[in-house]
Amino acid sequence: MRTVRNMTSPKTYREICNQFIIEGDGHSVFQSYASMIADIDWKNKTISIGEDWNYSRTTGKYRNLFFDEMGMGGLSTTDGLRKAMRNGTYGDYKIVEC
Repeated sequence: MRTVRNMTSPKTYREICNQFIIEGDGHSVFQSYASMIADIDWKNKTISIGEDWNYSRTTGKYRNLFFDEMGMGGLSTTDGLRKAMRNGTYGDYKIVEC
């Protein structure tokens, strides 16, 4: 079973329109508008990064918040994510660019 929820603002605690976390089937996915930005596959230890991962400042802000919320603080900055993408790994996780 999958659950979908809007991200919430860390400042106001209100739901953020068009920024979603989808969880279920061993995955946690961050979706911005209609674009999959990141998909963490907890079972197979892979992180898929969508082509729009750095589309805008807003996308980056909530992408970083997503990784922080998922306990992957090393990916919660653009520089940290770029480094992991270059290396192809983050800890025990394989990074896959889509």
